[in-house]
Amino acid sequence: CIRDRYQRRVRGDFAIKRTMGVWKHIVLLEFHPDYLDDEKLDKHFLTEVKLKERMPDLVLHWEWAKNVPIPENRAKNFTHVVVSSFKTLDDLKTYLTHPEHEQVKALQAKMVKDKLVMDYYSN
Repeated sequence: CIRDRYQRRVRGDFAIKRTMGVWKHIVLLEFHPDYLDDEKLDKHFLTEVKLKERMPDLVLHWEWAKNVPIPENRAKNFTHVVVSSFKTLDDLKTYLTHPEHEQVKALQAKMVKDKLVMDYYSN
């Protein structure tokens, strides 16, 4: 049946692509107003967070950025984004409960008013 051949091909292609991509962990952050100073946040991310340096065997890539306000900005109150990349889903799961990640979350506990987290596979 054509549908069965198509489904096998799609599943097969997806399996191949999944071995070539990375797992992404995206965090949108809303900081309390007292912590919205650009200089303080730059220092926080550059000297305190440094997730790639904290966990070089797990984190393939780590970056953070401040949202760019544009017309019709739909970021709600989220001002910053953090993106981490991992080789495997198991690496991502290990990262989520890793003591170094827990330390970063503890550092940010009083700073962060709200966050939105998403994890996905990217090829």
